[in-house]
Amino acid sequence: MLFHIHSGDIFFSAAGILTLAVIAGFLLPEGKYDLARRVIRTFFLLSVPLGALGTVPVPPGLAFALVGVWVVHAALGFGRRSRRGAVLSGSVLLLLVVASAAPEIAWRLRQPPELAPPPTVFVFGDSLSSGGFGESRTWVDHLDGSGGTKFINLSMPSDTTGFVLRSRIGELEDGCRACGVVIELGGNEMVGNGSAREYEHNLRKLIAQSREHGAERVWLVELPPLPGRWSWPAAQRRVARDTGCIAVPRRVLASVLVDEANTFDGLHLTDRGHQRLAGLMHVWLGLAASEATPVHREGPVRRNH
Repeated sequence: MLFHIHSGDIFFSAAGILTLAVIAGFLLPEGKYDLARRVIRTFFLLSVPLGALGTVPVPPGLAFALVGVWVVHAALGFGRRSRRGAVLSGSVLLLLVVASAAPEIAWRLRQPPELAPPPTVFVFGDSLSSGGFGESRTWVDHLDGSGGTKFINLSMPSDTTGFVLRSRIGELEDGCRACGVVIELGGNEMVGNGSAREYEHNLRKLIAQSREHGAERVWLVELPPLPGRWSWPAAQRRVARDTGCIAVPRRVLASVLVDEANTFDGLHLTDRGHQRLAGLMHVWLGLAASEATPVHREGPVRRNH
């Protein structure tokens, strides 16, 4: 259930419940099956709150329109007030559901690009990538050397986009010749009530400066957002679309974090969690499938500061 929520899959479940409830309301004869109508109406009323738990970044205008028509149909669609009004409101509502779900479906149908990884990949991240919480190797360490690619971990606990811009973006100067950059940042800003607008501004600047230093490819790791924080996934997706970054879908991190065996405290990764995340990331980073589980090396290869 946690994965269903944090991956955003619950949005589609809610859309399905809403659609079935509207259609069932159309099919029931007037003046009959009052108990069935009440049950269907209950599911209908649950659909939008359940969908909101998925924190899918539906455009605000579309979201407000959908909720408004949903309220109207809740009043007209399951009683005896206006059959014509119920059909009209239900039809409009179904169109709005399709309009809301279509962009999300298209986004989720994206596949990892079939591109050879660059010779060197730098990782900017927070505690999910830096480690230092009792594990022996981070997911970055697990991938180092896979497919002939060297991974350099510049992550630090509590890191933010603003801090990386101020203090460590310059570390790309010497080693980033046709390199790649992975950005796994934003969790601390979101949990700490930071501004999504400032985060988006910093993210764009971080990507631009990475490319100025020689980065040819940039990956942006999508965060499983907190419920109600629609502005954060919306910001990440705008940046990915506008800058041509490769967006690693939120289901990747979500599938790791919801498994208790993968974290110490629901957030910081265990050895199992780091290995699991590495196995998922290698596909999106373009590493060969045969290198999904790299040969163990003695000691971590990492640059934490």
